[in-house]
Amino acid sequence: MRFEILRDPLWNNIRVDELALQLIDTGTFQRLRYVRQLGLAFLVYPGATHSRFEHALGAHHLARNTLALLVSLSSAKAKSPRCCRTASVRMRLRECTI
Repeated sequence: MRFEILRDPLWNNIRVDELALQLIDTGTFQRLRYVRQLGLAFLVYPGATHSRFEHALGAHHLARNTLALLVSLSSAKAKSPRCCRTASVRMRLRECTI
């Protein structure tokens, strides 16, 4: 399975698998780079330059970690790793529609 490591100022290294990379490479997801997460706050606070793109990557990272933890704590181990990746990517698809 192919993956990449993306650098994030808050979470350091974010591992992104092939399925998420295909989503990130779409034009719709790339447009999130130009949408400000904090609105016009960057005019008052120069450091507040977070975009929806950065937010989506961080949310994907947290969702992936949470799902992995839930699977590891589950006694029934019914969910496959592919199911977790798919659920995490579906959460990011929602990000593109907001």
